[in-house]
Amino acid sequence: MKILTAESVMPEAYTAQTDDQINWFSLGFKATPFNNSHADSNLFFKSQALIYTLNKLCTLDTSETCTTFLVGQKGCGKSTCLRALKKIRSHYHSILLIGTSGLNPQNLLKTLMSDSSHLVELSRTPSTEDCISLLKSLSAQKQQIRLLIDNADRLPKETVSLIKKLSSIQPNGSQLQFVLCAEKKKMHADIAGDAQLKTQVVQLDNLTRLETEKYLALKLQLSTDSKRCPMIPKDYIDQLYHRTQGNLFRINQDAARSLPEHLNVQETPAPQAQTWEQYQRFLPLALLPLAAIAAIVTQYATNTPSQQALPRIEQVQKLTTPPPTARQVSKLLYALSQPEMKSDHP
Repeated sequence: MKILTAESVMPEAYTAQTDDQINWFSLGFKATPFNNSHADSNLFFKSQALIYTLNKLCTLDTSETCTTFLVGQKGCGKSTCLRALKKIRSHYHSILLIGTSGLNPQNLLKTLMSDSSHLVELSRTPSTEDCISLLKSLSAQKQQIRLLIDNADRLPKETVSLIKKLSSIQPNGSQLQFVLCAEKKKMHADIAGDAQLKTQVVQLDNLTRLETEKYLALKLQLSTDSKRCPMIPKDYIDQLYHRTQGNLFRINQDAARSLPEHLNVQETPAPQAQTWEQYQRFLPLALLPLAAIAAIVTQYATNTPSQQALPRIEQVQKLTTPPPTARQVSKLLYALSQPEMKSDHP
């Protein structure tokens, strides 16, 4: 009878991932902070290189460039740039595609004509006349299309030849633009190296040493509760950056495996219950506002006349004559200045 063990049933990659999760769970985390399985959420960080690349891609409306190569290492955030570029408001209608071997020239042209009301007959191998007819149709409908192709290094040669043909017909990209995302080593040299085509290359760099430290702290902060304060040693960050060179994909892969051994999770001290001695110590300070209020009330009560004295005060005010006004005084002085009002006695 053969006994099945965990090593014989589960693949090594799966068992390693399970061990990493157990290590993170033992530290009090609800989930693994670093994971490459969800690229939409984990491979995104607002680095300076990412912001610079997005600003560069936002100028495609006025750059008069037909083909743009977005190059960088695997996991540096090229797909994130394409998704962000698709959401940016532009004169061009952006279409995001994934480069595969099944994206042949006919399927590429069908994608371009998906929103077009004028249908153009397509063939398996489009000729130059077919490309001209397509561009004329887009111009007649005043349509501007921008194709964003991720993993462009996986495109068939026939599709690459079609992109080159369309770029040679309208090199300024007035109706049709291409943004090809690929690694620098796998960039299509037949398009990028053609001097007759107006192309540009946008390089997306990895994270810096400081950005790597901020990325690690941010991921740990989002994955733990407020009661825990994870601390990462500086030496570990230096070693991690040396191994990964700031690549997001490799940072997630390396940190998920090696960081739990170096992570120092400190518990935030809970507020202590105050003793009676502490209450007695701060009790006089707490009674100061009450004593001040009592003094103000007492002073107001002594200065305020009683209700019985109010009628007498009103009577006195009625008996006393008001002082003469300035007009009355002036009339009196004028009357005294008259001759008939003067006395005959010296």
